[in-house]
Amino acid sequence: MSWLKGLFGGKSDGSQSLAPLTDREYEQLFLQVLQGVAASWDEQRLLKLLGVS
Repeated sequence: MSWLKGLFGGKSDGSQSLAPLTDREYEQLFLQVLQGVAASWDEQRLLKLLGVS
Protein backbone atom coordinates (compact mmCIF):
# COMPACT_ATOMS: atom_id res chain seq x y z
CA MET A 1 0.00 0.00 0.00
CA SER A 2 2.98 2.33 0.27
CA TRP A 3 2.87 3.09 -3.47
CA LEU A 4 -0.71 4.29 -3.03
CA LYS A 5 0.28 6.50 -0.11
CA GLY A 6 2.98 8.02 -2.29
CA LEU A 7 0.47 8.64 -5.06
CA PHE A 8 -2.02 10.51 -2.87
CA GLY A 9 0.25 11.77 -0.13
CA GLY A 10 2.21 14.42 -2.00
CA LYS A 11 3.76 17.40 -0.31
CA SER A 12 1.36 19.80 1.30
CA ASP A 13 1.55 23.54 0.89
CA GLY A 14 1.02 23.91 4.65
CA SER A 15 -2.51 25.28 4.34
CA GLN A 16 -4.07 22.08 5.66
CA SER A 17 -2.93 19.80 8.43
CA LEU A 18 -4.76 16.53 7.90
CA ALA A 19 -4.08 13.31 9.75
CA PRO A 20 -2.62 10.62 7.50
CA LEU A 21 -5.03 8.01 6.24
CA THR A 22 -4.94 4.44 7.48
CA ASP A 23 -4.28 1.59 5.08
CA ARG A 24 -8.01 0.79 5.12
CA GLU A 25 -8.91 4.41 4.31
CA TYR A 26 -6.45 4.43 1.40
CA GLU A 27 -7.97 1.19 0.15
CA GLN A 28 -11.48 2.67 0.35
CA LEU A 29 -10.37 5.82 -1.47
CA PHE A 30 -8.69 3.79 -4.19
CA LEU A 31 -11.82 1.66 -4.66
CA GLN A 32 -13.95 4.81 -4.91
CA VAL A 33 -11.63 6.16 -7.61
CA LEU A 34 -11.86 2.87 -9.53
CA GLN A 35 -15.64 2.89 -9.28
CA GLY A 36 -15.75 6.49 -10.47
CA VAL A 37 -13.55 5.74 -13.46
CA ALA A 38 -15.71 2.72 -14.31
CA ALA A 39 -18.80 4.97 -14.09
CA SER A 40 -17.20 7.47 -16.51
CA TRP A 41 -16.82 10.26 -13.97
CA ASP A 42 -15.19 13.33 -15.45
CA GLU A 43 -11.90 14.74 -14.22
CA GLN A 44 -13.52 17.40 -12.02
CA ARG A 45 -15.60 14.85 -10.14
CA LEU A 46 -12.57 12.64 -9.50
CA LEU A 47 -10.53 15.60 -8.32
CA LYS A 48 -13.34 16.61 -5.98
CA LEU A 49 -13.34 13.09 -4.49
CA LEU A 50 -9.60 13.43 -3.89
CA GLY A 51 -10.03 16.88 -2.36
CA VAL A 52 -7.89 18.55 -5.02
CA SER A 53 -10.39 20.98 -6.50
